[in-house]
Amino acid sequence: MTGSFVRLGLEQVGVDTSLLRTHAGQRTSTTLLTVEADGRRSSYHMAGAGSAAPIDDEAVAAARTARFVHYGAVGGLLTDGGPGEAFLRAAKAGGAIVTCDLIGPRSSAVEEVRRLLPFVDYFMPSAAEAAILSGTEVLEDAAKQFLAMGAKACIIKNGRSGAYVWMNGEHHVVPAFAINPKDTTSCGDSFCAGFITALDRGWAPLDACRFANMTAGLVAEGLCTLGALVGFDETVAAMQTHDVLAAEA
Repeated sequence: MTGSFVRLGLEQVGVDTSLLRTHAGQRTSTTLLTVEADGRRSSYHMAGAGSAAPIDDEAVAAARTARFVHYGAVGGLLTDGGPGEAFLRAAKAGGAIVTCDLIGPRSSAVEEVRRLLPFVDYFMPSAAEAAILSGTEVLEDAAKQFLAMGAKACIIKNGRSGAYVWMNGEHHVVPAFAINPKDTTSCGDSFCAGFITALDRGWAPLDACRFANMTAGLVAEGLCTLGALVGFDETVAAMQTHDVLAAEA
């Protein structure tokens, strides 16, 4: 039932599920979140088929023809150690813009990240994830490590402190917007989605980071996965009505 619910939910909002595989006899990964009044949350996770998702020939073929490929499979049982690298190599060979995010990585994930980053245009960890992988909480030092591994640019999501960005040999702090958070579920994913969407609309990368900050902010201002997020135009309008927090160096 959970798997059917996930597929139906995706299809109802127009997501192409033709490459979404069903594995008979396996459970669908499920997470329950408890959200406090200030937006903080605790999670209760049941691992399922998603943790062992394979990269098959159809997925590689799709990557070769995609404009954007967002990779979130670091730590996957069937993606680490070579398959993920081959997948992103194929995506770059096809001309895709590749972004990469993380999901609760362990420090051991740095070896897989080292394999992937030469094919990544925008590496987008959270500040906590960057610290785990780099061994430092100094964002500049962490970003430089990821760039040395091969990432073309590094965008570190840093909550109310905005986004710390290293690209083209320069660093920037893109400030967040002032919001009243209710539920921070999926804010990191929403930031990545907003960034990619803005790039797809022709926005410059730093402007896309501003749009991504607003996307994540709107998600946090409501409950559940999408929060108060409505659409692209509404997010652009919100950028004009929400105050900008002072950037931290």
